[in-house]
Amino acid sequence: TKSPAAKKNIQKRAMEVLKRKRMYETQRDQLAGQQFNIDQASFGIESAKATVSTISAMKAANTELKGVMKNDLKIDDVDELADDMAEMM
Repeated sequence: TKSPAAKKNIQKRAMEVLKRKRMYETQRDQLAGQQFNIDQASFGIESAKATVSTISAMKAANTELKGVMKNDLKIDDVDELADDMAEMM
């Protein structure tokens, strides 16, 4: 019951709507990809920060351990304790 011109107009508008929909879907997919890349970069940065923190803690622990071994641990005391323990056996 509609005229051929009206049908063509409706078809033309429908095609435009579909094209716009495809364009928006493409933009959405691009943004999702960009968000993924940003998230990956953020994870990499956090991982690097955690690694730096871990290394720093390990260095501090190593320094402290060296100090304890050098200043507080006396080999003579260890030998004497080992001798005492051996005598008890």
